[in-house]
Amino acid sequence: MSRICLETVHYTHGTRDILRGISLEIPHASRVTIVGPSGSGKTTLLRIIAGLERPWHGRVFIGQRLVCADGLNLVDPSRRGIAMVFQDLALWPHFTVRENIEFGLRRRGLTRLQRAVRIDDILQRMQLERYASVFPTLLSGGEQQRVAIARALVLHPAVLLMDEPFSNVDKVLREHLIRQITEFQREYDFTLAMVTHDDSDAVRFEARVIGLADGVMIPA
Repeated sequence: MSRICLETVHYTHGTRDILRGISLEIPHASRVTIVGPSGSGKTTLLRIIAGLERPWHGRVFIGQRLVCADGLNLVDPSRRGIAMVFQDLALWPHFTVRENIEFGLRRRGLTRLQRAVRIDDILQRMQLERYASVFPTLLSGGEQQRVAIARALVLHPAVLLMDEPFSNVDKVLREHLIRQITEFQREYDFTLAMVTHDDSDAVRFEARVIGLADGVMIPA
């Protein structure tokens, strides 16, 4: 089970309170979108779930596991079953598209054949086959976005976190990506949390909306 639960999570950067007492439960295999103005703490919330930031107070559960408590990561980010699509994409420029997608699978110990089957499948679904041997710097913004999403989905994660995943894609590609992500979720039963500036994404994903402002949850 990949339920996400945050209990009174506080996060401070310098003298600024980024998150102030966030308590939130995201049920297993559900979809949520997190909306709010710039600087409201949306990205920080995802990074805390992923284990990339540590709150100074509060607890985080993934499934039944307590993964973070009062500033301590109790479960390493690599062992949480989480994949994340970063706002800046974080693609490795010295790796080809195929190598970027394969990297996480190597770390999970899959055989060469298992990796090849998964990679070929995701390249086809994301319409990236012809770019497999291309380096990311030679791709358009929308193509790079697809690679970043493919790199996350190929892991078959328990939890998928996405930070503004459609910022570089047009309307047609956005609809295609939403269909593909939704199909993957049906197949692999993961929990999805997405930061977006576009409220219509919640409608397209049939997702619950969580609002943040000044580090606190508000009615969305």
